[in-house]
Amino acid sequence: MISRLRNNFNISAAEVGSNDIYQRAEIGFSLVGNDASLINSKIDKIFNMAEDLGLAEIIDTEMEIIHL
Repeated sequence: MISRLRNNFNISAAEVGSNDIYQRAEIGFSLVGNDASLINSKIDKIFNMAEDLGLAEIIDTEMEIIHL
């Protein structure tokens, strides 16, 4: 899932938690840009693609946009 998301959206992504649990994965990713609405749209598309892949059941999502 991580490599497919990286290839399709050119994002930084990695497993960031639950590394010792075989049945669970926490995946984090990041994007950088100067248009918050574009970033928000891209994040929504990433969440949708991750769900559409059907490789795992997504039980929770969390999003944070930091404005500097």
